[in-house]
Amino acid sequence: INQNSGRTATAKNAFRYGAFVRISAISPDSGPPTGGKTVTMFGQGFDEPAAVTVAGRGQQVISVSGSEIVVRTVAIALTGCANVSGETTVTNIESGDSASGPVFTYIVPRPSIFSVSPGSGPQSGNTLVTISGQNFGDNAIVEFIIGGSSFSANVQSVNPSSISARTPGIPNSVLDTEACDENGDPVPPDPTPDPDGERYLPTSASVKVTDPASGCTVTLSGAFTYN
Repeated sequence: INQNSGRTATAKNAFRYGAFVRISAISPDSGPPTGGKTVTMFGQGFDEPAAVTVAGRGQQVISVSGSEIVVRTVAIALTGCANVSGETTVTNIESGDSASGPVFTYIVPRPSIFSVSPGSGPQSGNTLVTISGQNFGDNAIVEFIIGGSSFSANVQSVNPSSISARTPGIPNSVLDTEACDENGDPVPPDPTPDPDGERYLPTSASVKVTDPASGCTVTLSGAFTYN
């Protein structure tokens, strides 16, 4: 205002009381899809009450100060065996001011198979095997795979690091074979005279574990031999 002339000019929104909202970092930047992870957001301009989203999901706000917000992550539904990532956002509810920040990732725990014991059993099945590994789901599905054929095992018990299951029986049609003479001895390729027939051989099967909750699968090749 020029007091002598009375003339005025106004610059709208030229000054701000308080800091702009800004997220500079989050820690940690990942957690399980089951939620329950405590995450701290560092920055400025935070004001209670505040709303927080992580990877597109609204989170449970525990505490708010001008430079820190602490949240506890919520559980998310999985639609496949893929991590879910997305940026972090903070909104001051009363003013509507908001900011986006670093990416947070919900990490899907993928199963792994370390070993299968015992490593062999009869063609008729019913061998009790222990599958050792990690991140096995409660309702894990176990299959024995030979070529393009899959056979379901009878799962007895499951914990995160071990599965107890009984092997399925398999038909002759999936067994490996070799040419043999009338005494059952192997014969070389293109023999003269022609071989008298063929005999069945011990056949390796891959073991596959599926977590139906996440859709994650893992396969250990040649893990079990049918005799």
